[in-house]
Amino acid sequence: MIYNPRWMKGIVGIVASRLIETYYRPTVVLTMSNGFVTGSARSVPASTSIRQSSPVRTCWRTSADTCTQQG
Repeated sequence: MIYNPRWMKGIVGIVASRLIETYYRPTVVLTMSNGFVTGSARSVPASTSIRQSSPVRTCWRTSADTCTQQG
C-alpha cells in the first residue's frame, strides 16, 4: 500500500498496474482528490487484497470487489 497526496487521480491505476507487474503482490495505491482519499487496488490470482486487509475493508465496501481488481 502506497500513498502520495500529490499524484493525480488518473495515474493511480497505472501505478498500481505497474507495481503488480513488477512485484506480483497485491497492491493498493492511494492519493488525495477533492478532500477524499481515493485510489486503485490490484490483486493477484488466489489472493483478495481487500479481504486480507481488514482495516481498510469498510472503506471499500461500496467499491467493485473482484478477485483481480478493486477500485
